[in-house]
Amino acid sequence: MRDDAVTARWGVAAWAFVSAQQHRLLGAAGERGPLPLALNSSAVQLGAATGALAGGLVVDTAGAGRLWPFAAACCGAGLAGLAILARRPGRRAEA
Repeated sequence: MRDDAVTARWGVAAWAFVSAQQHRLLGAAGERGPLPLALNSSAVQLGAATGALAGGLVVDTAGAGRLWPFAAACCGAGLAGLAILARRPGRRAEA
């Protein structure tokens, strides 16, 4: 039962942002809404597939015990990239 609760929490945490992100894209795109939504959906699916591939390779080559350090490193790299992109000059603050 504990695994079910963990899986449910992961699902909510991992996929809850997609609807809000799509709403923001629709507001920013105006009449061209379908194209940014399609590109966003493709990017989300590509990211999920890439993560599954990378995780599978880590488990296959180094074992399941090495998966969490790899996941932590990926999260750190993502946060670093976000920090770099957020500091770019010329970005306007959006609500």
